[in-house]
Amino acid sequence: MIKQIWNIAALFFLMSLSVHANSIPDKIANVLHQSPPKQITQIREMGSLFSILVQVYDARLYRPIWIDDSAKLTANGKRLLSRLNEAQSDGLNPEHYLLDKLNTLAKETPSSDPIVLELLLTLSTMQFTEDLRNGRLTPGDLQMGLPILDNPVDHQAFFAAAANGEDPVKLIDAYAPQIHIYQAMRRLMHEWQGILHEGELTALQLSKTLNPEDPLPANFAAGILDRLALYRLPAPQSSDIYSTAWVDAIKALQKVHGLTIDGVVGKQTLTALNMSWDARIGKMIASMERLRWLPAHIPQQRFIIVNVPEFKLRAFNGALSDPELKMPVVVGKSYSRYRTPIFREVMKYVVFTPYWNIPNSILHRSIVPAIDGPEYFSKHYYEMIEHFSWTAKVHPPTPENIEKLKNGKLLLRQTPGAHNALGEAKFIFPNANHIYLHGTPAHSLFQQSVRAFSHGCIRVENVPKLATWIFQEQGWDRNKVDEVIASKQPKQVNLENEVLVAILYQTAVIDSSGDIFLFDDIYGHDEHMLRRLQQL
Repeated sequence: MIKQIWNIAALFFLMSLSVHANSIPDKIANVLHQSPPKQITQIREMGSLFSILVQVYDARLYRPIWIDDSAKLTANGKRLLSRLNEAQSDGLNPEHYLLDKLNTLAKETPSSDPIVLELLLTLSTMQFTEDLRNGRLTPGDLQMGLPILDNPVDHQAFFAAAANGEDPVKLIDAYAPQIHIYQAMRRLMHEWQGILHEGELTALQLSKTLNPEDPLPANFAAGILDRLALYRLPAPQSSDIYSTAWVDAIKALQKVHGLTIDGVVGKQTLTALNMSWDARIGKMIASMERLRWLPAHIPQQRFIIVNVPEFKLRAFNGALSDPELKMPVVVGKSYSRYRTPIFREVMKYVVFTPYWNIPNSILHRSIVPAIDGPEYFSKHYYEMIEHFSWTAKVHPPTPENIEKLKNGKLLLRQTPGAHNALGEAKFIFPNANHIYLHGTPAHSLFQQSVRAFSHGCIRVENVPKLATWIFQEQGWDRNKVDEVIASKQPKQVNLENEVLVAILYQTAVIDSSGDIFLFDDIYGHDEHMLRRLQQL
């Protein structure tokens, strides 16, 4: 009790000091316990961070962390400011951390306002680490179904460590996502910021489609070399002809943009190659922001990631590095009602050779208008039933029953088999969106570069391969999977060890080999996010 009384007395003593007190701790105390300077109040989350700022300095008896007795930045203070000045490499906005003001104050020796420099540097660091750890927006802000994670920043521990001489750069970087893709994106963004200052890349122009062995315009070739360097791709030797080496270079650029890899430079390829800096950087900013929504530590379990704009599935085993399995997928159409939602859930079971229980939305929008008689049902392997069950009674396609179907008194399903819209299996991770993975008889769709054709669910290219990966821990091999599928009987198999499924939306990706990919914003999610970020 006596100790607490002395602490309270010491606090009131500091608060009562004159604004003309000489020592730096006295000045810091006066600023914190009177009206804060305008420069400090401009920090975005000032309301929630200022009380923590007071606690940080109260615990230190108002001793500075970043300036010395002569009101100059310490070596650690300079390192910290230098790291904040790299905010753009993290896809963050320097204006949110008042870096213009900080840099102006830091350039003066000694600073004209050292107390503001000290406190603003601390407050900007608090905002920076919060943004770096949790993002500036949440999935809820953008109506996405990913969970909002609780990843608090321990500001007290951060500044205590920095005051004890620990490297503030390492302390900050520990709050950034530690996964490979984020770190690779940060390095690339750093490179791109340097190129960006040189201005836009020269626009590529062609008078007609460029095919192999055509004459190669010199200006076009020079522009291609710039873009190859941008994506760290090897450059071919100079040539007057669109030779094999140049065709291979264009194929590499088409791969970067998720285009059909044919080496022919038509309108679509030319548009992708002429992407503006704002568009390139925007994809990186949006993708880095979404990476902050993922858990700080990758779960030590098997998991599947579907990247919607890439039209690709990857399966991992406890580490987000090289996938154990990857394959193309078909996702929902770009119309709002058909878009594949962004969320994560746990896979519980797989149904082999399933019936397709046709949702009412598809039934009444697409099927009912096309019914032209009883033969329609046998042609498409449809059955009318009263409820969805493997043992449900099938009603014949009489005019009376067809009328009941149209009036919602009967349901419709498609029988199992090669014709079935769900293919050989459906992979169930129960969710409010009623979304699942499944096969498809329409394998030609996987040859398309843009694969947004479904009503929301995700079609996988190779059901047996995916099922073998899922059930390998239960002793299944490919022969076992093929045997179950060949039985042509619906069969539900529960997973003994659950598999996490995450449906994500990353228009920029860098894989473990360092290859860069930029994909179209097929649902406009990037555009919406970037607009919201500009409003902060």
